[in-house]
Amino acid sequence: MKKIITLLLALVILIGALAFATYNYALNLGKVRLINNNQPFQVVKGDNLTKVIQRLIGNENSLRVKLYIYLHPEFNNLKPSYFDLKSTRNLEEALQVLNSEKGMMVSVRLIPGRTWKQWNQAFTSLDANVSNDIQGLSQEQIASKLNLKPISGDKSFKSLEGYFAPDTYLIDYKSPLSQALIVSNQHLMANLEQAWNARNALSMAKSPYELLILASIIEKEKGNDEEAKLISSVFNNRLKANMPLQADPTVIYGMGDKYKGNITRNDLRTPTPYNTYTIPGLPPTPIAMVSKNSLMAAAQPADTKYLYFMAVFGENRHVFATNYNDHLKNVDTFNREYRQKYGK
Repeated sequence: MKKIITLLLALVILIGALAFATYNYALNLGKVRLINNNQPFQVVKGDNLTKVIQRLIGNENSLRVKLYIYLHPEFNNLKPSYFDLKSTRNLEEALQVLNSEKGMMVSVRLIPGRTWKQWNQAFTSLDANVSNDIQGLSQEQIASKLNLKPISGDKSFKSLEGYFAPDTYLIDYKSPLSQALIVSNQHLMANLEQAWNARNALSMAKSPYELLILASIIEKEKGNDEEAKLISSVFNNRLKANMPLQADPTVIYGMGDKYKGNITRNDLRTPTPYNTYTIPGLPPTPIAMVSKNSLMAAAQPADTKYLYFMAVFGENRHVFATNYNDHLKNVDTFNREYRQKYGK
């Protein structure tokens, strides 16, 4: 009997030792170095942990891999993305990164005050890790691809001008440009709704789209964010008085490629749908991409009687006047100061 007990005890010890050795064998898989961690590692949709481990360290005993996965259920939360593994030394550290959901990102910078045409031209020189999936598409095709909805008051919905909020957007590494544009449009719609709901009694916009159009003119005219509501007051006062807006940026926008850096008197007299010297009210579409500051300024113009303003050369600001005579005095004063300062 003693011999049997001894044999059983030895067998139990042997099994325990084998189990412990197997446990350590599986556990130590996490210490295996990666085949190559210098390149971004991609987890694709449908990848399971077994496939990922094999791509990280090469072919390994399947039983060992299964046991390792069993011992580490926390590593099963894989997110499809690209990951930077340069700082990882072994499989365990790599799997911690892959399960952190901190995939690699790239930035897409959309600058305020630029036109859709200027943005589209800039898209040709995007970061190489962003794919331009709208290249060559018409504005109508892009609107369809992004599933854009017309802004209330936009009856034609043929122009993408103003439909996106300028900002720097972070998107997944190797993702398409459309991913950033979809988020940008969502931000614009949210900003516009907030501005529309916050407009005061001085705002003359009759629809959210008119508010966006007015904001785009303010965006192009303002010298700084602080004076945006003063600029807005001039245009809203003119709309209320049925005066032409006479905004040079709208003339430039309507000239298109004909604009070479200067506006002539003939340009101001030449009718286009955007020449606010010759048309009443607002132009048919925005003339640029609009910041939230300009949207809020369009919705909440300052309470003034200003009808005129002019830029102060070299100072990134404007001076304002309530009547044409005072405006002419400002023009004379500041032009004289400019000539004295710069000798021109």
